[in-house]
Amino acid sequence: MIKIVFFAPYPDILPVIEQVFRERPESEAIRYEVVQDFYNNRLEQVEADVVIARGFTAHTLKRKNIPCAELKSTGYDVMKAVNECMQKGNIERIAVVGAFNMVYGAEQMCHLYPNLGLGCYAEDDETKLEMAVHQAMKDGNQAIVGGYSTVQIAERLGMPAAMIHSGIEAVNHAISEAIAVAHLTRYERQKRDEIANIMNYSFQGIISVNRKGIITLANTCCHTYMKDRKTSLAGEHIKDFFPDIDFDSVINKRSCRRCAGSEENRCWSIVCLWPVTRRSSAACSPSRERNRYRQRRANCASVCIRTALRPGTTFPTYFTGTAAWRRLSARP
Repeated sequence: MIKIVFFAPYPDILPVIEQVFRERPESEAIRYEVVQDFYNNRLEQVEADVVIARGFTAHTLKRKNIPCAELKSTGYDVMKAVNECMQKGNIERIAVVGAFNMVYGAEQMCHLYPNLGLGCYAEDDETKLEMAVHQAMKDGNQAIVGGYSTVQIAERLGMPAAMIHSGIEAVNHAISEAIAVAHLTRYERQKRDEIANIMNYSFQGIISVNRKGIITLANTCCHTYMKDRKTSLAGEHIKDFFPDIDFDSVINKRSCRRCAGSEENRCWSIVCLWPVTRRSSAACSPSRERNRYRQRRANCASVCIRTALRPGTTFPTYFTGTAAWRRLSARP
């Protein structure tokens, strides 16, 4: 069962949304909720596999990495709103005002209206919407075309306005995209859980970091080494724990000094940190290093970074190593 939350951009679209959900062939496999969209919605509290939204709400959802399918506005939708606006009187200049992902490029339709001045005021922040409407008025525009919030602002200022409506085709396409996003999100979540289970069953400390070097996951063994640390490692930078290692060259250049220029050494996106003793230049496995440490105090002089980054592969990258974790567990 797929849970979808649909943020209706304006009240008149509610019957259309209900109709499309009822008539879709997979309607029995979808559980949906239609919510009236408004300014400053609490998007983080939405419980769904995927959210459908338009304009500023869709932009905000994507910026916050919330699974989202956008209800898109086509050039035909903008043309219908412009034609509606022209029927409100003798209008020679119209401003299309709204979210960047909704109205950008609307001025390119000016060749369809040779006797009409058409301007576009695209914003990426909803708090600047009213300022954009005021600017359109100062520039001599006689009417406004935009979304629900834009029309409300224009009408409050006493300016003729027409709203950009989304048709039944756009609603159906957004629901299809939402179903695809939900399946992809579930697949990625399943793979991520599998990797997390493998990491947690490992007897080595493993850290997963993103491309910026921020720790996203640390397995159970990490916290076993770090008995004095009670807080999670997630959100901290890897350099805070390994300041002497040049991770930037590994992450950004996908290489290190040892394997630079060697294509055969570039395999998978895994980076292993193995301790190297003064007496031997060969990398030791964690179990062998523990046995040596019990016999004598092994002084690790350097760390061998073996990169396994095939060009084009994606992160996460994993950092492991027993000696390194002794250093990590000693931190306050």
